[in-house]
Parts: sequence; C-alpha cells; structure tokens
Amino acid sequence: MACSWQEENGLRYLLADYRGHTHEQDMATLEETLRLVAAAEHGVRVLVHVDPNHKPTSEFLTAVKAAMRGPMSAHGVRSAFIGMDGIGRAVLRGLQLVGGGLGAPAFPDKQNALAYFARH
Repeated sequence: MACSWQEENGLRYLLADYRGHTHEQDMATLEETLRLVAAAEHGVRVLVHVDPNHKPTSEFLTAVKAAMRGPMSAHGVRSAFIGMDGIGRAVLRGLQLVGGGLGAPAFPDKQNALAYFARH
C-alpha cells in the first residue's frame, strides 16, 4: 500500500510512498493521499518518501503543486520529503521559489523529518 497511517513516539502521520512507481502509480498515490487527508482532521502531517532515481513527470509535478495549493492547504497539511538526491532537492527548491508552491522541506532521513513534524 502506497499510503498508510503511521505512528512513532506518539506522532501520527500519513506516509505517502512513491518509491518504485510509474507515472500512473504516482498519480494514484497522490489521489489516495488526498482522499485520506480529506477524511482526516485538520492539520495532518504527510511524510512523502521518494526514490532519488525516479524523476516524476511534469504532469505529476503540476498535480502535486495544485494539491498542495488547494485541498492540502485547505486541510492545514504539513508535509516533508525524504529520499531526495541533490537534483530532487533543487527541483523542490525551484518549485518553492519560482512556482509559488510546495512549502515542504526535504530531509536526509525519517528521523529528521519526524523531528520537524514534532516541532510544528
């Protein structure tokens, strides 16, 4: 299952795992994430795990940006990414600076991402 609720040290979050996916699977995982966020209480934490060797399509990035600006923002979602290489972090930073979307930091590992969630 690409999306699942997790809990660690009393911190509940939704794990959206995009590793090893095709474009169609990426889109399905995004749709499932949005469905679970909509059904949850306001302020969900979403940990996005990506594969550094998988480069998402521009269509998928556009859909993610729309989701972050729309339903995820409306539900007060706090997101963080793990598994990104330098190029992925540069793309994310570009989306943050130029694209006006994806206010979600990238972390080197799950522990750092969860520490960020715990602080916010």
